[in-house]
Amino acid sequence: MSSRGLLDADMQTLGGWIADAVHWWTDELRAMVPQGLRARLSPSLAEIRFDPDQQTFADEPRGAWVAVLPEGVALLRRVPLPPVRGRELQRLIELDADRLMPFGGGAMIVAGQAQPGSAAPDSAEAQAADLAVAGLPTGLATAIAAAIKAAPREPARLLVKVERGLPIDLLPALRRAGLLPDRSGAALRWWAAVAFLFALNIALLVWRDVAARDAMAEAVAAQQPGMMAVRQITGRMHRADQLAAAALASRERAEPLALMARLQSALPPGAWLQRMAWSDGSLRLTGFRPPNADVSGALRHAGFVTVRYGDGASSSSATTATPLGQPFEIIVRTDPARPVAKTERQ
Repeated sequence: MSSRGLLDADMQTLGGWIADAVHWWTDELRAMVPQGLRARLSPSLAEIRFDPDQQTFADEPRGAWVAVLPEGVALLRRVPLPPVRGRELQRLIELDADRLMPFGGGAMIVAGQAQPGSAAPDSAEAQAADLAVAGLPTGLATAIAAAIKAAPREPARLLVKVERGLPIDLLPALRRAGLLPDRSGAALRWWAAVAFLFALNIALLVWRDVAARDAMAEAVAAQQPGMMAVRQITGRMHRADQLAAAALASRERAEPLALMARLQSALPPGAWLQRMAWSDGSLRLTGFRPPNADVSGALRHAGFVTVRYGDGASSSSATTATPLGQPFEIIVRTDPARPVAKTERQ
């Protein structure tokens, strides 16, 4: 089958193809079950014979039942079984009905059933199989169909007993001939409705999820101006906290007692201060140091920033030379984060 033929087919043809595939699958599964086990698993139904003279059934059916035709009502014939089975076998019987039955397929309802081999058990053909074909005149088939319609419940099968073989079910043949309503078409329509409702349910679920996603996207877009304002306020608060923390830290570093304690611990041993003075935001230190003592390095190591360093001779401050040390004058900043002014670099 080509893809073009599949696309050009109408819904009735596609439904027939799907039904054929389902029937083929069920026939294959049924053929895998042994005949003995199949007989045990099949429920036992009441058998009611059809009376051809009265053209009615011998007893009124109650519950599930099986209609049985008496011997001699249907024509029987056994032929070799071709290498097909299931619905293909039934189609082959209908096409070859003119050869299998004396009146042909136009005047008879024909059905068949694969049978186990009828050869002698000791022969080489003991495992061979054949086909039992039953033919029912159209007039008698119409009467049987009318009796089935008059019954309170339709039989599960319409059997023709085969001697030393499996019975033949003529009920599907009556349906194909149009004498009884076709149940398979109704079942197929119900399954199609179920499939359509299932697909519709999936489509509704997808549509609901898409609608929920779009609604959430619209809600997020509507909250964007407010979120921008919140981000701006949060940024301003964060910068204010940073400025407050920096001011607090600078104030703590500029406390007189704390600053004196830091200088006392930062100066090298033997060095002492003569004078401390604030000058343009910086601290001017004047004092004496032992020979080879690095006052500037010690102060930098303690966290002070040296702006200018001298030996104290050129300073206007009064310094007294003593044999205990050499004079020094140094300008430092207590806050390393504050930039150095131009006047301080000079």
